[in-house]
Amino acid sequence: MYKAKYIEKKMTGKISSELIPSLLSLFKDKSDASVKAPIVLAILLGDDEELQSKVALETDALKLLADILDNPGELYPEQRKEGALSCIAAIGSVREECRKAIIESKSIVSHMVNSMKNGRNETKLIACQCARVLSRSVKALRTILIDSGIAAPLLELFTSGNVELQTSSCAVLCNLVLEFSPMRKMIIENNVLSILSRMIASSDHSLKINALWTLKNLSYQSDSQTKQEILKNFDYKSIIRFES
Repeated sequence: MYKAKYIEKKMTGKISSELIPSLLSLFKDKSDASVKAPIVLAILLGDDEELQSKVALETDALKLLADILDNPGELYPEQRKEGALSCIAAIGSVREECRKAIIESKSIVSHMVNSMKNGRNETKLIACQCARVLSRSVKALRTILIDSGIAAPLLELFTSGNVELQTSSCAVLCNLVLEFSPMRKMIIENNVLSILSRMIASSDHSLKINALWTLKNLSYQSDSQTKQEILKNFDYKSIIRFES
């Protein structure tokens, strides 16, 4: 057991001191290595809180990733943006201080929101993944996410008719409709409840689960008007059947 922990710690040290700097140097490379390097780093980070913090707080990774989003270049620009957003999502996936570092780079949030509006569906899906990570931050929900105008493109994806995009955008909405979110009221006013009722009746399991989570968060500590709107769009039978 102690030997395994020693090996794990040693490997983490080697990744931090040798592999991560090498990957970061490839971010600026002119070859297709610059496309793959952020994705490799994202995989390496996984759920490793220590590595995520080191990359976010002790390297220039976020600046380099912001540079990629600012100027994706002519070589695979869409793929480079997707790789950068995936890496950003990995960096901020666990710790609040990492999300804070991402949020403080305002250009990253701006590019994330723009990627929800433009580009291919894969880019939009990854942008939603990144938004879901940042929306775990209460500070981000109350400040930069609302200021960036995330609600409009997110609702557009939510109503797109594309199941993948709807599922991913619904996963972000789960956090945006929490009781302390300033976006809650505006989202309710955009016909979200009637769309959720259709999603809950969907045959797609992931879409159904995300819709149920969104409804749960929306119902929690809601005012009487919201409760009345919920009852207009949902009957008890449609929700109770999921208890089993």
